[in-house]
Amino acid sequence: MNDQTYHYQEDQTAVAQAMMRAQEAQDVADRAKQEALAVEAKRQAQQAEIDTAVEIAMRNYERQRQAFPNSHPGAIRSQDVGAILSMAEVEKTAVRVPSLGGMELSYQQAKDMAEMGQITQAEFKAAVANGLEKRGFKAPPSF
Repeated sequence: MNDQTYHYQEDQTAVAQAMMRAQEAQDVADRAKQEALAVEAKRQAQQAEIDTAVEIAMRNYERQRQAFPNSHPGAIRSQDVGAILSMAEVEKTAVRVPSLGGMELSYQQAKDMAEMGQITQAEFKAAVANGLEKRGFKAPPSF
């Protein structure tokens, strides 16, 4: 009977430890839930602020169009203002370097040559800008 009592106490200790771990896990879960709710509330507040700003901008835009009906003669095209291209799209551009007799190079080849000093950075940028223009794009302002 003494062995059974000792065994029971071990079980109680294991059960008590398991209960403590479960309570700690529940506390962690509750804190995580509160943090998630706070993040969601912040996101909703930011979205409401954005929605309000868009509404105001649209009202102002309409007022401006009514006040100055000829100020927007047509749609603005990306070619007119320069599309914002991804770097991957810029890197697809074939370039012709005048100082190399107009030799056509890949973007990466021309970039490597500019980094090694075989052509100037200005030549590289001008060649990329020309290559983009041939594809119907304006060069990014950094070029």
